[in-house]
Amino acid sequence: MIALTRQARLSNLVPPVNSVILGVLLWGNVATTALLAWVGVVWLVSAVRWRVYLRFDRVVAGGAGFEPDWRNIWTGAHFLAGAA
Repeated sequence: MIALTRQARLSNLVPPVNSVILGVLLWGNVATTALLAWVGVVWLVSAVRWRVYLRFDRVVAGGAGFEPDWRNIWTGAHFLAGAA
């Protein structure tokens, strides 16, 4: 779990970059409000996931991190990323 979490950090940086690229490409072809809302949601979800990574690092440094609660937290974080 710890190794997977460390490897997943890079994947958290990709969606915001992609959202900006797609935002530029779709500008003028999609409603501006919807496009800006979508880009904002993608960035917000990535920020939430980043906070989860930082919190997980603190827990692991304390000798924990394998509790079932973390499985639920990660499942929720990835669900949010997929929903965005």
